Amino acid sequence: MKKLALIVSVASLGLAANALAGHQEYATPATNNAWYAGINGGVELPVQAIDQDAYADLGAQIGYRMNNWRLEEGYNYYFSTRGNALMTNGYYDFRNSSKFTPYVGLGAGWFNVQPTNSLAFQGILGVDYQLCHQMTLGVNYRYINWIGASANGLTASNTVNLVLNRYF
Repeated sequence: MKKLALIVSVASLGLAANALAGHQEYATPATNNAWYAGINGGVELPVQAIDQDAYADLGAQIGYRMNNWRLEEGYNYYFSTRGNALMTNGYYDFRNSSKFTPYVGLGAGWFNVQPTNSLAFQGILGVDYQLCHQMTLGVNYRYINWIGASANGLTASNTVNLVLNRYF
């Protein structure tokens, strides 16, 4: 129930921002170079734990968009493993004339499950919707795999997240 409340809260925030923005014309986020910061949260489905419940994951990110490319530092906390991930992610945005921007990404970084640190990799697929000139709300899928650490027998996870970014 708490997960659903979080998802509804983030979605409501995005809809409120859209209503405040009015009906103005603006370029899609992928056309301009800019810094951004945001939050994300969603549902984590551990790969090896088919019979287990879904868990939540929460995080934040800061990055810079250069035309179709984005470079980002992101932090996420995974409740299934009580693990922390600090990842450097690169994205390619598929620009188009709509308010929807699909993207793909790859990331590498650090994953910590006490007391073990390990190398982690992730693949990302998603789509952002431009709420207003400086804000996007999106959804993405991430497959993250950590090497050398096992938490409750887990070494990989699937996540589906809502992502809210503010461009500066």
